[in-house]
Amino acid sequence: MPSRFVVVAESSLTELQREKRQRTAPLGTEVSEGGPGPGLGDGKIVDLRGRGGDEGPGPDSKGSVGPQAASNGDAEQQYSLRWNDFHTSILSSFRHLREEEDFVDVTLACDGRSFTAHKVVLSACSPYFRRLLKANPCQHPIVILRDVAQKDMEALLRFMYHGEVHVGQEQLSDFLKTAQTLQVRGLADVNTKENQENIPVSTLKLFATLRRGEAVTPLPTPGRLDV
Repeated sequence: MPSRFVVVAESSLTELQREKRQRTAPLGTEVSEGGPGPGLGDGKIVDLRGRGGDEGPGPDSKGSVGPQAASNGDAEQQYSLRWNDFHTSILSSFRHLREEEDFVDVTLACDGRSFTAHKVVLSACSPYFRRLLKANPCQHPIVILRDVAQKDMEALLRFMYHGEVHVGQEQLSDFLKTAQTLQVRGLADVNTKENQENIPVSTLKLFATLRRGEAVTPLPTPGRLDV
């Protein structure tokens, strides 16, 4: 197994001394005769992975490893490990958790039907749900949403967990009004620059059309039952 240490040599080494050190240095070490390298203090060079044999994991489709300069002033070199498929994997995991109803901790009841979900997903996707759930920190609340059609709630949950949903033309108007009332990010016009930039132009135009017609009426404060 190659050594994890680095041999540090003085700049005054003779050619013979350098050759001798190269022959006697353990496999995977580095011999340097110069001063401190860029970003490294005290004239030392440290490579945690070595230069030969087993150099540890390299970049692939699942992740990447790259050197990163230490910020604390010492000579130890840090490595940045990145999960390239992080966002895709997390989204897929949440979808799987909901499909299997694993670790669900909130129930949404509307129009004679109930849907289980995760507080963290609802809170991340809707300031409305975030405020509601923070104000009621029970273990598994049942949120009763009056005047919300079950097909709209089902479509909204799919949008929050998948980032996309298909809605028929006849349902689209009611669906967007419900999304507006529940402040679902990516669909709702919540009057912030960040959300405005994330809403498609066609959706913003439809919101304007709805405003000129029937006004969007806020839902009553949802009821709650502790399980």
